[in-house]
Amino acid sequence: MFRKSLLLLGSALLMAAPLARAAFNRQSVIDEPVLSNPVQYQEVPQMKVQTKPAAGDDIWSELDRFKRSEFREWADDMALGQLLALDRFAKLWGAAVTVSGNAAALGRHMGPNELSQHNIDRWGEVRAVDVFPEGLTRENAKIARDLAKQSGFSGIGVYLDTSRPMMHLDTRPDRTPDNPAQWSRIEGEYLGIERAFA
Repeated sequence: MFRKSLLLLGSALLMAAPLARAAFNRQSVIDEPVLSNPVQYQEVPQMKVQTKPAAGDDIWSELDRFKRSEFREWADDMALGQLLALDRFAKLWGAAVTVSGNAAALGRHMGPNELSQHNIDRWGEVRAVDVFPEGLTRENAKIARDLAKQSGFSGIGVYLDTSRPMMHLDTRPDRTPDNPAQWSRIEGEYLGIERAFA
């Protein structure tokens, strides 16, 4: 009896934890281990987990500022929260926000151990995008950072050493928009984000 109760509790926790985190973060749960054939008890309801929430065409009709084609071959792998936050950011920014054409600007195959939010091999979805907000300068970089936080991003980088100022925006689940990971890159050196502000 004790063993059955312990198995029941373990199964319930394995199934509930990723769903709770996903609901809180509005992320998919593909990075969580899910038993392919969990032991079925009447007391434990079987839950269907949607692993790639952006894969359906319906999300693209909800976005005002972005089209599926802008995310190239990674469109079906983009995290839902990432797309929604990016759309909010573009609306708040009030000017064009262009997805970088660089091959590494969206998803990357980096293996299961690399923690980059671009890394689909680890997360099972693309949680980051590099963009060029039209008119971004040192003078308004702090405003851009604040708008990114307001939009729901929990990872924010300002790059001043690219062809024109660029932002990395991500929805990492271990940080919040109130306490995001944030940095700048100036002349190839990673620094605190405040160094990007005039």
